[in-house]
Amino acid sequence: MIKIIVHLLKKMEWGSALACRLTQLTGKAPVPTHPKHLIDFGQLFYLSYLKSTDLVLDLGCHSGEHTLKAAAKVKQVAGIDINLLPHGHCPDNVKFQTGDLEKKLSFPGKSFHKVFLFAVLEHIHHRHQLLQEIHRILKPQGQLFISVPNKNTSWKKLQRSVGLTGFSDPDHKLEFSRNQITHLLKRHRFSIINLQTTALDTPVSGLIDFIGGLSLTAYKYLMLWKINQGKLHPKNTVGFLIVAQKL
Repeated sequence: MIKIIVHLLKKMEWGSALACRLTQLTGKAPVPTHPKHLIDFGQLFYLSYLKSTDLVLDLGCHSGEHTLKAAAKVKQVAGIDINLLPHGHCPDNVKFQTGDLEKKLSFPGKSFHKVFLFAVLEHIHHRHQLLQEIHRILKPQGQLFISVPNKNTSWKKLQRSVGLTGFSDPDHKLEFSRNQITHLLKRHRFSIINLQTTALDTPVSGLIDFIGGLSLTAYKYLMLWKINQGKLHPKNTVGFLIVAQKL
C-alpha cells in the first residue's frame, strides 16, 4: 500500500513541468519559465558578490534568467546552453551562445571572474571534466556559484525504499549529499565560502509549482512556508546553494 501511495505522489512532480508552460500561457513570462524564477526567494544569492568590473559566465543558462540579472551589475556576461530558449532584447554587455557542457569549454584560461552553474551539474555525465574546465577558465581567486539537489531528504529516501530513484528530475545523472558536493568541489581545488539550504522537499512540491503557474501571489505564500520549513529541517532541504572560490 505504501508503495502505491509513494508512486502516486511521485506523479505529482509533473506539476513542475506544467507550471513552466502555464507561466507562458498566462503571460507571466515570455517563454516557459519555472515560477521560482519570477520571484526572488534567495536564489539570487550571488548578486551581492558581483562587481562592476566582473566578467561572468553562466553555464546552462536556459533562457538567461540569471544571465540577465547579473548583466545589470557586471561588465560583461556570457550565457551558454545546449538548447537556448528565446530571451528577447539583450543588453549590450550580454552574449548568448550554444554549447555542450559535456565537452571542454572553448574559452581561454583565466577568462572569467565568476561562473554560474545552477541546476546543471546533476545533468552532466562528465562532471569532473566540467569542474576542471571551470577551474581552468576562472581567474585567480575567481568564484563558482553552484546549486545542486540534495539526495538525502526524507521524501527521497522513502522513494528509494520502494524502488524508485528518488531523483527530482528523470534527467538527473546524480544527486548529492552535503558531504559529497563539498568533497567534490574541494577535490577540484575549490574552497567553500558559503553553503546554504533552500526549501523543504515535500511530495506536494509539484502541486505548489502548478499553483505558481496560475497565481504567483498564492505561490509566494506557499514558497515562504516551504523555505521556513527548510530552515527548521535543514536535512530535508531541496538543495544547496554554494559559493566556492578557486584555489
